[in-house]
Amino acid sequence: MASALTRFGRTCRDVRACHHKDMGDQADALGYAVHQISSIEIGKTLPSEEYIEKLSNWLNLNEQTRKELKKRAQSNVINFPIRNSTANNSSSMRLFRRISKLDPNQIRDFRKKLDEEVGDDR
Repeated sequence: MASALTRFGRTCRDVRACHHKDMGDQADALGYAVHQISSIEIGKTLPSEEYIEKLSNWLNLNEQTRKELKKRAQSNVINFPIRNSTANNSSSMRLFRRISKLDPNQIRDFRKKLDEEVGDDR
């Protein structure tokens, strides 16, 4: 199943593409597994300073691009605490899982739609 990239993930992908590199090349160069890089880029894991520095050095990024990566990394992870539940397949848990995979822009758009609907009901 494909997951949405975060803004940080999209930036990483775009920068890699500009250098004609793929995630496998990055994994080899940085010493990470591909699934770890994917986890960072879809927002399941927060990128460390070390990760950003290794990526920046590997691609020889300019200072402006490095700053952009660091800025986007600060809001990279969408994390909702999951409590142990006997109703793991309840509709609320399925909804929760779907929402937790949304990228921040998708969540903002969803909230705007909800706010508009509430405004229409007033």
